Amino acid sequence: MSLLELKQEYNELLMREAAAEAYLNDESNPLPKRMKWQPEYKKIIDRLNELIVQIEAEMGRKLTKNEILGGLDV
Repeated sequence: MSLLELKQEYNELLMREAAAEAYLNDESNPLPKRMKWQPEYKKIIDRLNELIVQIEAEMGRKLTKNEILGGLDV
């Protein structure tokens, strides 16, 4: 994958992570329903971590906290 593709995937997953976090923290959703989605949330987090490692290797530097939390310029 190119650096651009890695960044795009990261940004898309970051948006999914935010939506998933909001869903999982929304107590109006029944707990069993929220628990059902926890494994998918973990997959998103794991992939984000993998992408951080790959992007840092491609860029030759560590990502900043703002880049990790707020997304990457594409």
